[in-house]
Amino acid sequence: MDSGLIKRTLRLLHDVERHAITSEQHEALENSRIALYFILERNEAGEFEEYLKNFNTGPLTPVLSFPTKEEADAWLEAHPAPPHGAYIGVGKLLYHLAYVRELKHRKLLPLPTQEEWARMAEEPEEEEAEEDSNHPRKPPVQPRVSATEERGTVAA
Repeated sequence: MDSGLIKRTLRLLHDVERHAITSEQHEALENSRIALYFILERNEAGEFEEYLKNFNTGPLTPVLSFPTKEEADAWLEAHPAPPHGAYIGVGKLLYHLAYVRELKHRKLLPLPTQEEWARMAEEPEEEEAEEDSNHPRKPPVQPRVSATEERGTVAA
C-alpha cells in the first residue's frame, strides 16, 4: 500500500480539526492523526492495508427486524428510549438507529446495500490534492489513544 490513503486522511483530519469545538473533539482528532503518523513512521502501511481489508468482513446483525419501514418507524416513535447505534432490519435493508434524547431526535439512517458498496468501490478516486505543506504536524504533548468504533458491513 502506498501511503497515499494515510496522507489524504491526515490532511482531512487536520482540516476537520480546525472546526472542532470542544477540547474532546480536538483531542480525538489529534489522537487519530498521531495513530496514522505512527503507522507511517514505522513503515507499517502494508500491515495497515491488510488490517483494513479484513476490518469490515463480518455481517451486521439487526437487533430487530420489521417487514416494512412504516412498522419500523412506528416502533421507533413509540419506544421510550430506542437503542442509539443499533442496526434495524427492514425487509432486506439495514438501518442504523440514531437517537438523541436531549433533542428528542429519532431517525433510521439507511445503510448501503452490498451492491451499493461494490459500486462505490469501483468508482475511480478523485485526483489527489497537492500536499498541504502549510500545516506541519505538531508533536503531541501526551498522546492518549482511546476510541471505540463499530465495525461491519451490510449483510446480503
